[in-house]
Amino acid sequence: YYKSLHIQDEHIRGYLDNLMTLTGLHRKHNKLEEALDCCFELTEISGRYQNKAVDGFYIMDVNYAFNQFYCAKILQEMNRYKEATDRVKIALSIYNKHQGDSKSNKTILNIDKMSNLCNQLLEQLQNKQK
Repeated sequence: YYKSLHIQDEHIRGYLDNLMTLTGLHRKHNKLEEALDCCFELTEISGRYQNKAVDGFYIMDVNYAFNQFYCAKILQEMNRYKEATDRVKIALSIYNKHQGDSKSNKTILNIDKMSNLCNQLLEQLQNKQK
């Protein structure tokens, strides 16, 4: 359904929120293909608008990085380790770019935490591919 919608810039925030919710619901109910489909759409849109203000909402590259990480987690559950590795590397490169940013302690903590989670996932994925 969501792919059939023509999304305009003024509705991006709600659309992204809905996609995040759908991804989580599908994942919770073990509908991984549907979850991945939603997550891919989420990532594609956040990538297209990263570091831009749209719908009164600034979509940062760290939002895009989180969506890449989320897709990697789903791909890992589906045993698609190579694709998951590629996506987590993209996320990690963005988080590493922001290491040491001093905008706010909360932002730094979140970036550090996500960077650590990405590194852990990358290690798990690389071990599965051996």
